[in-house]
Amino acid sequence: MKTSTLTLLCLLFFCLSCQKEDNPQAPTLNNKSIELQGKNRHAEPTAAEILENKMEWASYLIAHTLINDANAEAQFISLINASINSTSTISLESLLGSHVSNTSFLDAFENSFLEFLSGENCLKCPKGDLQPDCQGGDCAFPCSSFCMFLTYLLEENCFEIYLPNGYDGTVDIVSSTAHPVNTDNENDCYIRDADDVLFDSINVLNMSTFENPIVVRPYDNLYMVDECDYSEFSLDFTLFLDN
Repeated sequence: MKTSTLTLLCLLFFCLSCQKEDNPQAPTLNNKSIELQGKNRHAEPTAAEILENKMEWASYLIAHTLINDANAEAQFISLINASINSTSTISLESLLGSHVSNTSFLDAFENSFLEFLSGENCLKCPKGDLQPDCQGGDCAFPCSSFCMFLTYLLEENCFEIYLPNGYDGTVDIVSSTAHPVNTDNENDCYIRDADDVLFDSINVLNMSTFENPIVVRPYDNLYMVDECDYSEFSLDFTLFLDN
């Protein structure tokens, strides 16, 4: 994979201001109390951690988009229904690529990105791994940063959304996670509805209790061999949460 730029790496840190928020007790979603905490990270993230965190951000913003924009969700469901194999996977390219004529999802996804970028949605910033300290430098983003993020997702990598439980548009909850880029059988999960965001861990044993789990993961693309070479990780990405 191509090396991410310093500006794009700063994406890991763009909700720093939310750390000032007090959390005297864990909020609840459908009466389920969930502790807001994440795993500790190294001072210098590894290539696997950087890849995982980018995928978690993508998954988190996709969930935010699905919950908050009916047209984007309709496009998402239409793409699922139109799949030849009633797919449990959707490539990010098929939702966000330049060839997609319906830009409902792309437009809403960009708005979601900019909401978190500007801090306007600070009360819904994710906890845990997606909110580490900013390690120096200027964490403000220029207006072109969404294009840089999109370039990372679509041109420098090959990512897809895996839906282990399918997708139910009648349920106003989406649970977002990503492949951990290691052999762990669980990872952080952000459960959100229109009013709340909660943090938990998801694994193959408990994932049936999560509404609409979506997993962003890498996949091999024969047309982008150089950009999508994940051989350094020696992983079968399809095994995570494979039910």
